[in-house]
Amino acid sequence: MMVKMTEEILAVKLEARKHRQDSTSFEVLDSKHLPLSTKEALEEFEKTIEENEEKLHKFKEFIGKIGGDGAAQFLRAAIRKVFADDLAVTYSWKGTATKPSAERLLVVTTIKNVCYIKFLATDKVMNGVLQKHFVHAGDRVAAKRNRTN
Repeated sequence: MMVKMTEEILAVKLEARKHRQDSTSFEVLDSKHLPLSTKEALEEFEKTIEENEEKLHKFKEFIGKIGGDGAAQFLRAAIRKVFADDLAVTYSWKGTATKPSAERLLVVTTIKNVCYIKFLATDKVMNGVLQKHFVHAGDRVAAKRNRTN
């Protein structure tokens, strides 16, 4: 499994070098924009990049352009680009009886692959950072509500 992941990572890295673009926005879905805020929008986005290799490639390029001084900073910025906090609260990292798993989503796997290419981060480090994002999403939503009230 590690060999296959490494091969995919190398392929993504080569593709990124070949197809550098200066776009700052990403439009996979016609009328939807990132960050996604509903499960339906996320499901549609997942289906689109799963079925269309070109759109998956563009998504990888978009994520690859996100900055950060290290893996943790990059992952936090990348996951915020895809998941609005209102959507993140509806997921848990591993999944529960009431919340689906964020860890198994293609968008999350893609972000992790790009992070590995950029920073050679381990799964343990990446999973820890991403898990915290979903654990604390409720806190961020509550804080945002308090600021507006």
